[in-house]
Amino acid sequence: MSFDAYIEASTEGKGKRKGRSIPWAAVERVRALWLRRALSGGLCREDAEDLFQDSLLAALEGMDRLRVAETQDPDDAFLAWFWGILRHKRVSHQRRRKRLERLLALQPKGGEPARAEPEAVCVRLSLGLFEQSSPEAAQVLRRRFLEGRQLSELADELGVSVPTACRRVYAALAEIRSCVERVYT
Repeated sequence: MSFDAYIEASTEGKGKRKGRSIPWAAVERVRALWLRRALSGGLCREDAEDLFQDSLLAALEGMDRLRVAETQDPDDAFLAWFWGILRHKRVSHQRRRKRLERLLALQPKGGEPARAEPEAVCVRLSLGLFEQSSPEAAQVLRRRFLEGRQLSELADELGVSVPTACRRVYAALAEIRSCVERVYT
């Protein structure tokens, strides 16, 4: 199945709102503008493309949340909304990159044979912190992040609602952060 056929099939009913469809030509113009801006802002081309695709997917999945005023052009409303999604995805990417850089800076320099990949460093640090946290927090974080469970799956396993599972994940992350402060202060 081609990409265009996939988009048409996946947006059937979702991608349209009151008889309107996604302005694909305008999205391609935004893509060119986004790539120029992202590359001049220090992102590599792969990251810029990934962020654009993630944003487009988020826009397609959340199309029912787009609100268009009576006096507003639907294409302009979509593009403004989509540009906001792009900006938020970029901010999240930058924050994640800064956290990884801070974790790498905390690693001991001597005796390390080669520069570790950021993901490997995070996993090693996380596993060490799991041992210092409570068993409940370790279980929740292991299932959510290491095993890749969705919040709905985690909620089913724990026998709680999805918002409660989300609160437990946040509480476990807060506990891990306090462990980090104890270890590195």
